[in-house]
Amino acid sequence: MRYIHLFIMLCCIALFSACSINNDQTEPASPDGSAPANVIIQPTLNGKVVDKNGTPVEQAQVIVAAGTAAVPEKVVLTTSEGLYEWNLPDGTFTITVTADDYASVSQDVTIQNGQPVTLDFTLQ
Repeated sequence: MRYIHLFIMLCCIALFSACSINNDQTEPASPDGSAPANVIIQPTLNGKVVDKNGTPVEQAQVIVAAGTAAVPEKVVLTTSEGLYEWNLPDGTFTITVTADDYASVSQDVTIQNGQPVTLDFTLQ
């Protein structure tokens, strides 16, 4: 019985020691290698899609047209609040928004120095 208590105590000490070791290693990179995994990257493009009455348009397609190797065509859907967001590299892009029962609308946007840009759309 004494050996079991000793064994459990040694296991607890080993576990405590392993958990309290200060790990000064560099944070691992995110899957695309662009940033440490624990860094929250702020979207460079975000906005809201509403109808002419100001009501949010849910499930509208917000599209960045293909045109560069860095940015293949991408589509995101708006939330129930009409919101969308994603990260784009620096450059000028044409953003198109489409939704059932509305006319499509497009607008150019320029991202500079990774600064966030808000681009809202009103569908007719």
